[in-house]
Amino acid sequence: MLTGVFGGTFDPFHNGHLLPALAVRDSLELELLRFVPLASPPHRPPAVAGGEQRLEMVRLGIRGQAGCVADDRELRRGGKSFTVLTLEELHSEGERNLVVLVGADAFAGMNHWHRWPELFRLAGIVVMARPGHTAPRQAPAWCPARLQPEVDEFRAAPAGQLLWYPGPAVPVSASGLREAIAAGTDVGASLPPGVWNFIREQGLYGYSD
Repeated sequence: MLTGVFGGTFDPFHNGHLLPALAVRDSLELELLRFVPLASPPHRPPAVAGGEQRLEMVRLGIRGQAGCVADDRELRRGGKSFTVLTLEELHSEGERNLVVLVGADAFAGMNHWHRWPELFRLAGIVVMARPGHTAPRQAPAWCPARLQPEVDEFRAAPAGQLLWYPGPAVPVSASGLREAIAAGTDVGASLPPGVWNFIREQGLYGYSD
């Protein structure tokens, strides 16, 4: 079974998270895609919404999507959230054919992640396009992975390989959405069904009637 792991603050969970991840799911024929909200992001400010609120936004956002689950293990673990620990946990649970989904903007700083070289031993890395980030012609110098242009070859043996996934690069960001919500803008078109209603019900990000 090939499992995808997509971690993020998801503050809020939006179409820029969901649509590229679903495209990767379909292209790589992932049997399971785990969306893993971070407890405390190591390389960015703390989340605005609480952990349970962000987990619920993920649950609402992936509702009805085949093979997608909201995984709360990093929230339960608490403290700083490190991808390598989640991959090790999944290996210990018998899930060893793993791919990590990461946006191109986050990938640019992956060499500063906790125990980052071990990620390539534990999984393959799928780099999803983001607006303003073009496809690399080769893996960066710090990266021990081999840039694999063929989806089928990557899928057959993902660990230690790197795959650039070109789209869709959805032009939306969590910080931009938070600012728009606080300004009173209707951002429902940028969010999966159910997430916008939840934000309004909870009064998140400065929303008010």
